[in-house]
Amino acid sequence: MTRKQLLVVLSIAAAYVVTGIVLYRQRATSVAKAWDSDFLVFALPSVIAFVAFTSVLWPRGTPPSSAVGAKVRAVALAALATAISCWVYISIAFTRYGT
Repeated sequence: MTRKQLLVVLSIAAAYVVTGIVLYRQRATSVAKAWDSDFLVFALPSVIAFVAFTSVLWPRGTPPSSAVGAKVRAVALAALATAISCWVYISIAFTRYGT
């Protein structure tokens, strides 16, 4: 992973954490029914973050012989980055606003 990719991945992770905390705060403090949706608060931001991580880490210009391994590695790293970011934001949000 290059330095530029690392900075972009960290930026995506920070944006995901902040967005997750804001959405969970809205869920905890609002009476609107839309915020009771687990899909809107948890699943949709996770999917968007996973796609963003994958698009940054996806190998470009690799020879066909190593392309499969590089793509599997990119998807695995994207899943790991999404899981870690999700854990961070859920830990902060649950501590701050309760479950």
